[in-house]
This record gives sequence, C-alpha cells and structure tokens, in this order.
Amino acid sequence: TNYRKIENFFTIDYNKNNIIKNSILIFFISFFFKLLLYDFNLDFGDAASRILNDYEDGSIFDVYKLYTLVVVMASSIFIDYNIALSLFNISITSLSMSIYLLLLFKVNKSFALNNIVLLAIIFYLPLNAIDTMFRTDALYFFLFTLTIYLVVKLSDPNNKRVLSYLLLVLFLSCIAREQTLYILPLLLLYLIFIKIPNKKIVITSAVRTAVASLGKTLKNVPAELLGSSVITGAIKKINVKESDINEVIMGQVLTGGAG
Repeated sequence: TNYRKIENFFTIDYNKNNIIKNSILIFFISFFFKLLLYDFNLDFGDAASRILNDYEDGSIFDVYKLYTLVVVMASSIFIDYNIALSLFNISITSLSMSIYLLLLFKVNKSFALNNIVLLAIIFYLPLNAIDTMFRTDALYFFLFTLTIYLVVKLSDPNNKRVLSYLLLVLFLSCIAREQTLYILPLLLLYLIFIKIPNKKIVITSAVRTAVASLGKTLKNVPAELLGSSVITGAIKKINVKESDINEVIMGQVLTGGAG
C-alpha cells in the first residue's frame, strides 16, 4: 500500500536513542509552531498580575496553589514576568507533546504513524488555547500527561524509581488542582490490582532423582537428602551463582514419612 511505501521511506531504527531524539524534535516543533501561531507576540494580558496582587494582599490563595507559586517565583526573577509565564506555558505544553510521543511508542513502534498523530495533536488549535491562560490549565495538562506516562511505565522492570516519580507528580498535581484528590482512590486501586512484573522469569535447569521400588535400594536415603542432591545437580548444569536463584520448585510423588 501507499502507506507502507511512505513508512519504509522514513524507516528509523526502533531504539531508545532515536525515540529520545524524536521526542526532542517534537518539543521544538510544537514550541516554534506556537510562537508562529501567536505571531511571536507573547503578551497574553495581565492575569498573572492579578494573581500576584491577590496573593500579596492575602485575600486569596485558591485551589490552584502550585500555579500561584509559579507566578510568585516568576515575579521575583523576571521584570516582565507575564512574558516569562507565557514562555513557561508554551514550554510545558510542548513538553507534554513529547511525553505523548513516548506514550505512543509504548503501543506502536512506527515512527511515521506516531509522528503523524502527534503533529495532528500539535496543530489542533483549540488545544493551544490553554497557553494563553495564566491559570493552572497548562501546568495541570503537563502533570496529568506525565502521570499517565509514569503509570504506563510501571509495567517496566525495575520500576521502584518510577513509582517514586509518580508519587511526586501526584503530590504536585494535588497542589496544582485539589480536585485530583478525588481520583487518587481509583489510581490506588489500579496500582493494587495491576500486575507489575519486576523481573523476568527464566527456567534454567531441570533434574530428577533416581527411581527405585518401595522398600528397595533407596529405602535408607532420606527424601531431604535426595532433594538436596537434585538441587546441587541442577546448579552444576548451569552457569549461575546460587545467590542469583530466586526460587526452586520441587515435587515429590509419595510424601509418606518424609516429615
């Protein structure tokens, strides 16, 4: 088909480095598209000034506390903090697009298809409107996207660090929008019931004992000794340290008198 021909023309090796490069490219495409969309005019009004005045007056410190703190920090660092916040909004929503690309690569290895989908999202104009709002929308969009990505990453092996990042992002999400607290029980249930494989299971060896008739050759050999000799023999057949073995599965046909 024509799609296959196009895909083969743009074939890229599926590896971690190329995925990271692709996500960085998507970030810059999104960032510069937004600048062109706004004609490089980042004056989105003075809503940030009102947030800062309300904070300094002590009259309001609303449910969107994290973005309020971002405004306060921006005002202490930049003279024209409204422009700085505009760049902040554009940057985190563009970074969200990069995270969405990483999510797509979790379900599909096609660079061509994933980038087509991402470009369609980037060029969807209503989604770009949140850049112009000095509210928590852009920040929460980023945190929500990152939460989804980290939840999906939990299925990867060695995910203890991922779980730590997820807890941090959820904490920030609750500060960014307190309504996040309502979805935490659902996420907790998901984390409880999901199967998260931490290690690959590999069967390395199988050995059996000698077999004799009841009351004959092996009558004076305890079952425990037979079992230990089997384990020793199984380890000798493979090039694995004893400390690397997590589990041994044993079976015994007749367990009478085995203790």
